[in-house]
Amino acid sequence: MITLEGLDGSWSQACLADSTLFTVAVMIAENVATLTESFFTDSACDTAASPASIETQRSLVFDGTTTITATGEASNVEWMVESKLVDGVADFNDLNNAVYDVMLIANNTLYVGDRSGSNDGSAEALRPTALDQNNIFTLIEKLYLCTSCCLNIRPHLRPDFFVLICSSALRVVKSYFLN
Repeated sequence: MITLEGLDGSWSQACLADSTLFTVAVMIAENVATLTESFFTDSACDTAASPASIETQRSLVFDGTTTITATGEASNVEWMVESKLVDGVADFNDLNNAVYDVMLIANNTLYVGDRSGSNDGSAEALRPTALDQNNIFTLIEKLYLCTSCCLNIRPHLRPDFFVLICSSALRVVKSYFLN
């Protein structure tokens, strides 16, 4: 079963031909997924189309339940678009609509539900029961968000503020103000 911690990292999708040509990059950290869809006019995905990109931030909620698919036991997830940019300009369509989906990770590959049929995820009863074998993502970089492997740094000028830096990647993971 997938947990939010299991998803943390960067995922990408190869150039796909649907009604348009596109690639998708996903960055997941904690319960937020940032999807960047890039659109192209050629089959090599080299020449940008118009619009060239759509970036959405989605909140993710796993309820601990699963759905049995032909590929394996997938975790049930509810996601909601919190913000959307089309070529850098805010777009308020599709915001705050819950989508009920499934996700499965196998061998550094992320599968999502096939929402093309009657199980389109528009309601919990319409959650997909199959995985989309064309819409798969490959793990590019794992992001470790752990407090046990991180250092607390408290700048002397702001004793109420500290930063967690993960020692393995030396990147800022979170910063906090203490109340």
